Amino acid sequence: MKKISLAFRCSENRDSLQMKNGTYACHKCAHQVLDFTQKSQDEVHEKINQSVGRICGIFKGSQLSQQFLRYGTASFIAATVPVLESCHEEIIRQEVTNTTIADIDYPDEIFGMVVEQPAEPQRGYRRFYEVLSRKLRRPEGVPDGARVYIQFDVDVKGRMINIQIVKGFNKLADKAALRAIKVINYRFTPATLRGKPLETRLMMPVVFGDPEH
Repeated sequence: MKKISLAFRCSENRDSLQMKNGTYACHKCAHQVLDFTQKSQDEVHEKINQSVGRICGIFKGSQLSQQFLRYGTASFIAATVPVLESCHEEIIRQEVTNTTIADIDYPDEIFGMVVEQPAEPQRGYRRFYEVLSRKLRRPEGVPDGARVYIQFDVDVKGRMINIQIVKGFNKLADKAALRAIKVINYRFTPATLRGKPLETRLMMPVVFGDPEH
């Protein structure tokens, strides 16, 4: 593990965490959050190797893998800042082939759960979207390029569970997007930590029609 990957970019920050006995604690997931921002790569890896459970941490962007910065950070930004939606779609749908880290403006500190290998659709994101497009039906009145952002967990067997909308377009689009995601029931390769599968969270856009419109 040369660079760190996270299961997902967490929306928490230092102000939302509680300080207990010199360490941060997250009230949402009831886990300890370690501050790695001043640690060397060797120190980070040593702590990860010594831990027996899941590891949530605070990192600098420079400590994280390019794969995570391209997928995870852009996914989070896209779902919270509308102006960057097209950046996210290009990153996911083209599997990062033409995107560089310089294209992504990530914050100084990033929060998330550590993984060795993030969860990914079996046969890749391109195949995932090909299958999805066959089941996605654009309701009347929903324009080309309308986007609905779906969040779900990938369990240790690679199944999509806890599917929900985190940023919708309208009721018709939201319903159609959610239906399509559930119908395809796509299998993923689960994330791993220390060689063992780990339940993690993903967020993806569902785009109707021609995304250029």
